[in-house]
Amino acid sequence: MVVPSITRRAFTGAAVSSAIIGTAAAQPRPLVRVAFGSCVDPREPQPIWDSILAYKPDLFIFAGDNVYGDSKDREVKELKEAYERARQSPGYMKLRQSVRHLAIWDDHDYGVNDAGGDMPFKAESKEEFLKFWDVPSDDPRRQQEGIYYAESFGTAGQRTQVILLDIRWFKSPWLPSPNRGAMGMERYVPDNDPAKTMLGPAQWAWLADRLREPADLRLVVSSIQVLAEGHGWERWGNFPRERRQRCEGARSTVRPKARPTRSPK
Repeated sequence: MVVPSITRRAFTGAAVSSAIIGTAAAQPRPLVRVAFGSCVDPREPQPIWDSILAYKPDLFIFAGDNVYGDSKDREVKELKEAYERARQSPGYMKLRQSVRHLAIWDDHDYGVNDAGGDMPFKAESKEEFLKFWDVPSDDPRRQQEGIYYAESFGTAGQRTQVILLDIRWFKSPWLPSPNRGAMGMERYVPDNDPAKTMLGPAQWAWLADRLREPADLRLVVSSIQVLAEGHGWERWGNFPRERRQRCEGARSTVRPKARPTRSPK
């Protein structure tokens, strides 16, 4: 879900080393240029693809809401139609065919606005995601719960790790605002219930393992705002206890970058 004033966001960044999603074997070629984007509605004009292609990224990350297919039932008819519209978008498909890319979902390609782990047809949505993104039959995402994934690029000294978090599959329900529409309490309010989770135990354990892997640069992708405060829409701050405790725990597992040693003179 995106704050109402934001309908599409895309940005680009440069990197000098690499890693990415589930977990895949490290790619030897380092990343130099990475582009990110999210919130793509295939029903709207999309001139942005020309600019992205002109940028010539080594990797493009589809960071969620890659289509808008909010659905009503297990048939996920609307989601299937949204993916088909994306297949008919020349710019969208040209990027997919010519640029290495990774993808994670957010609520609108998960299937229901602001949805989480209790969404009744998430398995059907996952199948459509895997199909659209041509995920191989032996990919770990086909066996695991959720679609979190990681991959690394480059060798020591130029290794980038990209971690894509699944913010939807395991997420506990948000706490509804007691004063819906009020500034700072527009839809949800912070919930300190210790049982509430964003990623779920299995994904947190997986993330800790990924952070122990060697990398010179890590890109951790979340489809929900991590640091934002002061608004009542979706954000990690709605589960402040988990954000504080779990993120601190994950930080403590990060493997330090190896430092070159010098021979004594």
